[in-house]
Amino acid sequence: MLAAMYSVLGVGLALSYVPQAIAAWRDRGSAPPLSLTAWSFWTCHGAVGLLYAATVVRDPVLVILNTLSLTGCAATTTIVVVKRLRKAAAVRGDLLG
Repeated sequence: MLAAMYSVLGVGLALSYVPQAIAAWRDRGSAPPLSLTAWSFWTCHGAVGLLYAATVVRDPVLVILNTLSLTGCAATTTIVVVKRLRKAAAVRGDLLG
């Protein structure tokens, strides 16, 4: 029962990142409502969780769930980083040009 609950919640967690990634993608600026620090930590935690699931626990279901979660975190983090780098480049261009 607990394994099934964990699986359902794991899929739900991975899906819960989708609205954040979409919000970051649609934001015309640098996605300021999203904390890059928090998303970076969540991404790192997801990477460590995946490594732990794959090498210590060796549970394929846990590996899949951690992969899904890491993918959502990494996608959102990447979108925010790219947007902020583009904004910083545009500001530098305005200052230099």
